[in-house]
Amino acid sequence: MIALASELGRDGAHDLLYRAVRESRERDEPLLTTMRASVAPEIWQGVVEQLPEPADYVGSTAAICERAVAAWRANRSEGEQ
Repeated sequence: MIALASELGRDGAHDLLYRAVRESRERDEPLLTTMRASVAPEIWQGVVEQLPEPADYVGSTAAICERAVAAWRANRSEGEQ
């Protein structure tokens, strides 16, 4: 949505994304496919370049949680001293 907001405005990007999610579910197709069909090609090109690669974040949940808990524990133990 953030990538679209620069082109469509915040409300326009939100509305487009909301419709695309609904259509994607109804058609049982990937959201990316629905989004591509919902946006002008020149806008889509700029948007797709800003999308994160799933390989960069999928599967990282456990590591992120472990770091967050470790930081919390460290901050908690500092407060006890």
